[in-house]
Amino acid sequence: MTKPTLVSVFDGRVCLGMILSRGAKGYEAFTADERSLGLFPTQADAAHALSAAGAQCPKGAATP
Repeated sequence: MTKPTLVSVFDGRVCLGMILSRGAKGYEAFTADERSLGLFPTQADAAHALSAAGAQCPKGAATP
């Protein structure tokens, strides 16, 4: 079975963004508005970056 190359990250019903596998380079995290947060060594690190970016949004914002 192959690993997915793109996964979506949600906080409840709000999409925080996506994580794209870049092979040996690692994982690239993108916010819901498709802004790159950079490359990360693990999928978990990329997910944490998305969570942190979402936490910085004003309350009531639809997307980070």
